[in-house]
Amino acid sequence: MIGVRVSPEVIVLSSDGTYITVHARIPYAEVDPSTVALNGVPLACHKEDDLGYFVGKFATGPVKETIAPKWATLVFTGFTVDGDYFTGEDRVRVK
Repeated sequence: MIGVRVSPEVIVLSSDGTYITVHARIPYAEVDPSTVALNGVPLACHKEDDLGYFVGKFATGPVKETIAPKWATLVFTGFTVDGDYFTGEDRVRVK
């Protein structure tokens, strides 16, 4: 399991936010972006952070459909370019 941090830490179901962002402790160059998902929702866009780790953005609407108040565990999954599976999760507050 890899470390991940989801932003925002509080997801408001009535808000109009565009993306939910996941900061993952896996080197950017090792990730096959076509395989990455958050609660089954495919990746919208991605980048490398200043430390060389993977950052993924996911459309807020589809992710919101997979969660309910008061707390939710968001599961980040994918495969490396070598075909190894990885997963990580973070718990967020849902209002």
